[in-house]
Amino acid sequence: MGSGPWPLFVVVVLLVSLAPVNVAQAEEGTANGATHDVAVLTATCMANETCEAHRPLHLVEYFSADWCEPCHQVSDQLQNLTDETTVVLQHHPSPQDATFFSSSKLRNDHDYRLLFYPSMVVDGTALLTGTRQALDLESVMENLSTNWTGLDNLTFENNTLRWNTTHNGTVAVWMVAPTAHETTDRIHSSVAYGLRTANATDNMLSLK
Repeated sequence: MGSGPWPLFVVVVLLVSLAPVNVAQAEEGTANGATHDVAVLTATCMANETCEAHRPLHLVEYFSADWCEPCHQVSDQLQNLTDETTVVLQHHPSPQDATFFSSSKLRNDHDYRLLFYPSMVVDGTALLTGTRQALDLESVMENLSTNWTGLDNLTFENNTLRWNTTHNGTVAVWMVAPTAHETTDRIHSSVAYGLRTANATDNMLSLK
């Protein structure tokens, strides 16, 4: 058996450069702070003796707020995208939300410098803002061919995440879970509620 029961959450592991990313620069392929690698570990996997991460084809970081009415339409659209090929990392960066997460606000304000809800960043490069641009999500993903690399032999065992890498930068481990909407009967499938970080060259991070 594994080291202990894990709640029904997903761990999303990102390898990012040290500097903030400018999305406009990222679209031109010249960004600092770029996302180099993405891997996912599910609660089911982490309950085993050992767990190997899998890489999705796409990462959608979704910045929303429960008081944001246009976000409802985008949230409905994203409900159908969470599978083995696309992972949705939903951020609640608004202090007005009961599920506000300060690390998500830093991701919104500092890393991506976003101004509006709803906003989505696809694969760390493509920015979609508002419900109209959100409708282009599938076509945007079809035209992106992201090659996630940087973290080799990424495994989880005895509450510790281990990897090999030659990259400098930061390994960011986002913990997400299904979360109830404040005012409706909606359930957000993957809202960020925890973050652990380590220098990439540490090659390990305890998640106890």
